[in-house]
Amino acid sequence: MANIGPIEVHFGARGGRWRTWLLVIVVALALTGVLDLEPSWASSLQKAIKKNPEQAISLADHAQFDWDTVYIFGPYTDRGLVDEELGAGTWAELGTEIELSDNVVLFVFREGQEVVENHDFRRSHGDFTTCLAAAGLTRQAARFAVKNKGLVLAVE
Repeated sequence: MANIGPIEVHFGARGGRWRTWLLVIVVALALTGVLDLEPSWASSLQKAIKKNPEQAISLADHAQFDWDTVYIFGPYTDRGLVDEELGAGTWAELGTEIELSDNVVLFVFREGQEVVENHDFRRSHGDFTTCLAAAGLTRQAARFAVKNKGLVLAVE
């Protein structure tokens, strides 16, 4: 038996080989991004961006868990900058691909000094490169609007 997060796979005498291959395929799809493993807040935000281009979108309406600050890091951000802003060693815990990719921006949510959620948000779902916030945004300030097919920080 093997556990991979919420997945539990039993390797038995019957059918063990095909189960092993199934597990390998699922893991490969997840790692290549073919299998969509986005958190619910990211899917909700993506839908809001497509649906409401004329209205300000509050990140707090979609990320409905406890957080007080969100950091948004752009493509090719160096691990040193992330550790400088969030604390030494944080980069290693995030599992991000932003250092080597221009396809994603990294969202890091913190409650106090603790990272409570992070996700590489695909730019094809909403391009936040004009809304980078390495110094962080409060729940109230994390509001965005679609402008010229890109996103900008919304001002009240």
